[in-house]
Amino acid sequence: MEAMDVLIDFRKVMFFFTVFILASSSPAEQNSQLPLTEKLDGIEGSLEVVSHKPHGRLLFRSKNGIQHQLKLEKATAKIETKDFDGANKRLILVTQDFTAEFGSYNGPITKILKITSTGMSWVKALNQETKKEFEISLMKSLKSAWSFAPTSSGQESDLLKVKCEFDENAKAGFITTYSRIHLTPHGWIMSQRHEDAAWENEALDSPSQNGLPDIKKFPN
Repeated sequence: MEAMDVLIDFRKVMFFFTVFILASSSPAEQNSQLPLTEKLDGIEGSLEVVSHKPHGRLLFRSKNGIQHQLKLEKATAKIETKDFDGANKRLILVTQDFTAEFGSYNGPITKILKITSTGMSWVKALNQETKKEFEISLMKSLKSAWSFAPTSSGQESDLLKVKCEFDENAKAGFITTYSRIHLTPHGWIMSQRHEDAAWENEALDSPSQNGLPDIKKFPN
């Protein structure tokens, strides 16, 4: 009986050890999927977010299986689409949460994803001031905001973003930069206007509001 009791206790230990190992591991978990079409997205298949600590992944699947992968900076992301320029096209928006408990310059960051037959990449724009390309990165925080805005033709396809940064040389102690990012036949172009002034996003806790200042402050 003693040998049998030892065997039962050993089996109990192994059972709880196995449960602990399974609970401690963090297997990849697909948490969202976006069907893609040639008409709307320029390519047929699906985009998937696979959550995994510390870095999740974006997967593009065609009818032949996984074709492309892109590593995320965070464990997961939210994917959304935006109807674009009044045409039968849309933008794919990927948002990762960089919110910290404290800090005016932390918050969710949204980027635009480009998917082609050769791969996935983040959409870039040309800065007219510096003549350099950069990844379009759109943050919402206490010191930054962004939103889509109408172009001169009335279509909501321009991006407006504002960011306030500390500057010891500024009279106000801060420089606020107003940016308009516009799509041209040659790609995305960003124009900017700078103001010696402080600014804060007063609508940060109001999802229905974009938090942007007067649109007249932005370049045309």
